[in-house]
Amino acid sequence: MEAIKNNHVPSKVGVYKSLGYRVIKTVSKLKPEFLNLPSLEIKNKIETLGKAATHTDIETILLSYSGDTPCENFKYWDNSKILIHEATFLGGDEDKNIQTHGNRHSNLEEVIKSVAESTIECLILGHFSSRYSNDQIDSRIIEFCMKYEIKIPVYRILPGLVTRNIFNGSKIF
Repeated sequence: MEAIKNNHVPSKVGVYKSLGYRVIKTVSKLKPEFLNLPSLEIKNKIETLGKAATHTDIETILLSYSGDTPCENFKYWDNSKILIHEATFLGGDEDKNIQTHGNRHSNLEEVIKSVAESTIECLILGHFSSRYSNDQIDSRIIEFCMKYEIKIPVYRILPGLVTRNIFNGSKIF
């Protein structure tokens, strides 16, 4: 598990008030130049050269969670199997006068656009403002997924709802 500082709440250098997370799986694989050797010879190479010389660590980002944050530094979420990202605001003219009390949030279009420019296998959207109806949220998700030609499953957690297993439900896109 890796914690990543985000910029939801302004803070001094070295102070972490809001975090996102990545769950990373690391697997040690035999380097290609040793793959065709007999098993006894591989064992001898490992003993004489050491594991660092004979193996490569392969990291897979299984799950990323942005936390409550603006849509920025998307490089942290790139190559995630599953990304859970907040989309507090839907964007558009109706959001221009919203008071955020100094806290920064994402808007849905920024998130969808960033996902389109990244390698993500599945997107889960949440943390929508309760000022929007479920229909508004769903129609905007579909609109932006089509606009940015999203080709991965997209799920959402609507405000006020508890979802025990989101993958048992229907994807929104």
